[in-house]
Amino acid sequence: MKKLTAIALLLIFITNYCYTQSGWFWQNPLPQGNDLFSGQYINLNLMYAVGDAGTFIKSTNGGLNWTITHSLGGFTGNYAKPLYTLKFLNELTGFIATGYPANTNGILRTTDEGNTWNSVTTDTFPSFKSIFFINANTGWSCCSYGGFDNNNIILKTTDGGLNWFVHNTTLKAIYSIFFINPDTGWFVGRYVYPTPPYDGSFYIYKTTNGGLSFTTQLQLPMSQTLKTVFFVNENTGWAGGTKLWKTTDSGNSWSSQDFDVSSIAFVNGQTGFFAGNSGIFKTTNNGTNWILQSTASCNSISVLYDDNALVVGNNGTIVKTMNQGNNWIWLSQSLTSNRIESIFFANENTGFCISSNSILKTTDKGLHWYFTFENASSHLNDIYFINELTGWVPGYNGLIYKTTNSGINWSIQNSNTTVVLYHLSFINQNTGWILGESCILKTNNGGINWNKINIVEGFLNNMMYAIQLLNSDTGIIAGVGGIGRTTNGGLSWQRTFDNSMQDLGKDSQNNLYAITLMDFYKSTNLGMNWQLLSSPWKASMDLKMVNSSTGYMACMFGNLLRTTNGGLTWDTWKLFTNGNLRAVFAIDTNKCWVVGERGYILSTLGSGIITNLNYQNTTMPELFLLSQNYPNPFNPQTKIKFDVPANVKGKTSNVKLVIYDLLGREVVTLVNEELKPGTYEVDWDASNFSSGVYFYRIISGNYIETKKMILMK
Repeated sequence: MKKLTAIALLLIFITNYCYTQSGWFWQNPLPQGNDLFSGQYINLNLMYAVGDAGTFIKSTNGGLNWTITHSLGGFTGNYAKPLYTLKFLNELTGFIATGYPANTNGILRTTDEGNTWNSVTTDTFPSFKSIFFINANTGWSCCSYGGFDNNNIILKTTDGGLNWFVHNTTLKAIYSIFFINPDTGWFVGRYVYPTPPYDGSFYIYKTTNGGLSFTTQLQLPMSQTLKTVFFVNENTGWAGGTKLWKTTDSGNSWSSQDFDVSSIAFVNGQTGFFAGNSGIFKTTNNGTNWILQSTASCNSISVLYDDNALVVGNNGTIVKTMNQGNNWIWLSQSLTSNRIESIFFANENTGFCISSNSILKTTDKGLHWYFTFENASSHLNDIYFINELTGWVPGYNGLIYKTTNSGINWSIQNSNTTVVLYHLSFINQNTGWILGESCILKTNNGGINWNKINIVEGFLNNMMYAIQLLNSDTGIIAGVGGIGRTTNGGLSWQRTFDNSMQDLGKDSQNNLYAITLMDFYKSTNLGMNWQLLSSPWKASMDLKMVNSSTGYMACMFGNLLRTTNGGLTWDTWKLFTNGNLRAVFAIDTNKCWVVGERGYILSTLGSGIITNLNYQNTTMPELFLLSQNYPNPFNPQTKIKFDVPANVKGKTSNVKLVIYDLLGREVVTLVNEELKPGTYEVDWDASNFSSGVYFYRIISGNYIETKKMILMK
């Protein structure tokens, strides 16, 4: 056997967001939006789950609040590795394992409720799919990388997970493990034939010697899958995938039922649950009958005692029951799981999003969103407001909606076309253009009338992605056909750039900007000439310039780019997800929102610098208190703790925590948001600042307090 020496490769400190975070935080879904693949109910208060983009979440109060960390498994390029499985042995000690692509983090272990993690494998292993412990010392883990890769192996530990050794390399692509004693267990997995078309079959394997060797008990047709296995005792067990399989003779024979199953668990010999794409089902007669309990589409179920179960699933779904499934409590919230195409804020409080055929609105900076319009007759594409009251939305089949009362009511305008209308730009409440499929529409009276205007002939056969109206005569369009410009209200057009473009932007000085998937261009003469400024190479999809210095780009794979020097260089922020970010909107240099796949809305109401704000469940403070930072002096990170008491309404208080240099210049805002009463701790990383004396000040209403700290590099 090959021995794997345990060394600490990764140490990560968990951030407790509790729905507020200085820097970037989720606004939809809540508490976060990544798919969750595995969860565990530890006791009535403590529960854990892991998922895509290295997501690890924990609740210590039965799911009312969650601490969240992302990217726990590290990165491969722009891709944050998923966490497919977790297993806690008790409240303190647990394991998680990283998924595809191949990595050196492997299995991570915690002994303090997930506050810190250490890697306990040293070799490069592929994607871990399952961890199972039969007791406090003995456990197994399986990893798979493609159906026929030689790296598909089973690891085993006999010392509580401190060390893992290679136990078996003969099986392929194992997805789930279950043992009823240290010798007898079952594995479900897949073997893919190493020749085209690479078809494969799923199997159920059994071992009677702790995993050293296996016998095949069931082979499924290539059209069927297996994801999970669970045994009540040495005779009765279950396996699930595209069907639900049951055995009563230790796996020698299996019978099936037509259910889609991702995870299954029993609380006793008669009562059990399974979760899958069709919902959560329960049996009280050992699987003879299954009753639908909830329509939540889920990936994993964990039972606790006889009454309680925790289920997690895609798009951050979290539900639990405390009465054997008679009622299910949603612990997660998602206003929409449809892709959000566009976002626009009329001011720093009031904003709108487009999601499929609906319009979402917020009046409190995105802390709460609601539907202001639903069930449009066709898909909607973009949104633009000229002031707080008046806005337009174009869509498929020539749809144009307008509101004059901030989205309370929407009326349909006659576009005189049935083509797809993509994007729009207005310069005042009367004059605006809409870019459509092979056409541009123009209005001079707020949309009472829309007239089709000419367009460069070469553009007609190409997708056009963006439009920017500079004045009543001058407009710019961009897309696959390059960039086109008109200075006479669309009577004639000039192609000013040939490269395929993704989006256009404009600052307050009428400088124009354009992005391809990889490059960033600028024009200082109203689009006549374009200069390549930088090549961020991040698959850019949407651009928003706040001013001539600061701008943002929403990109694929959860990347957001920010420039503070007019696009010469860009900082890359990984925003907690591997999903594509579709659109970005910024009010100023400190307030920005990003939207994307499956209803994602993320926001920063501070500097945008990702810092850690930790809400601590302590005795309710009676007074404001700003503590001395620690360590002090520091290099380059320090922590600042402060107390927020209940205000006169007993709800939240607006709190601002700002760092100043020795000359009194503001260098960064760490916190600027509504906080509920409690004790908070925020991290400041001063890696980009020079040594010296700094001051940090807390401001909330009439309360102001300042303290000094020293950065010593």
